[in-house]
Amino acid sequence: MANTFDLISSYTVSGSSTNQVIFNPIPQNYSDLSIYISSRTNVGSSYSLNNLIQINNQSTASSYSGGFAYFRPEDSNSTLPSQTSSPISIWASGTNDNDANVFSFNWIYIPNYTSGDVVNIIYAGGNQPSGIQVFGNSRPSTGEAITSLTFKQLAGLNFIAGSTFYLYGIKNT
Repeated sequence: MANTFDLISSYTVSGSSTNQVIFNPIPQNYSDLSIYISSRTNVGSSYSLNNLIQINNQSTASSYSGGFAYFRPEDSNSTLPSQTSSPISIWASGTNDNDANVFSFNWIYIPNYTSGDVVNIIYAGGNQPSGIQVFGNSRPSTGEAITSLTFKQLAGLNFIAGSTFYLYGIKNT
């Protein structure tokens, strides 16, 4: 069996910044999804962990389960943003403190997204200037197919011009 890898949708932030990017509706004729993100935010530090994924408009942490690990070479004590009222899927972004042409790179894989039993959303990525690497998995706990994905910022932050988001569908043919 051969796999097809089709671009479903893409979005590039241009001109003014935005605090969210939405893919909706997501067609249900693929077996898996793959998302590639290259992003920068307007936060004034070397990286940002305030990037969240919201599935099907589920906006509370209790709607998700999962875990994260991240490695930051210069600091052995790291904490993640509060997860009490926001989705828990996190990735790293480049920031205004990085050189203008430096963006983070992140990959997200969602197997079996059309069933009510999404096993795990797997993601990995990092921000090259600070060396931070984020790895993790999560899953919606509501038992429904994934029909929309929202990539958003916390605390009044924004994705800035040049940030790109690509959504691909994968299916066996």
